[in-house]
Amino acid sequence: MLSPIVTCRSCIASSKALCTLAGARLISSANTKTLLKIIENSNKSNANDILKQVTVNKTKEDIETGKTYKVTANYNTNGFINEIIITEELTNVVPQV
Repeated sequence: MLSPIVTCRSCIASSKALCTLAGARLISSANTKTLLKIIENSNKSNANDILKQVTVNKTKEDIETGKTYKVTANYNTNGFINEIIITEELTNVVPQV
């Protein structure tokens, strides 16, 4: 079984991402919700390890079906993702299923 941190990185770097925009990934609303669930589970399983906690600026409830989102990851000094920033991408890019 993959660790949640590896899975989180994999989701961001996934070939299902529409494209890269200035180092960020554009992903569908469904994949964004999946990423948020993975982060939630990772934070729960690593509750006692502050270095493995990931903060996110959105919740699953904030993500609207059919929209595309830009996902940017920031890393701490130990190389762990410590922050995910999700913003709605206002382009005409249509997410692939």
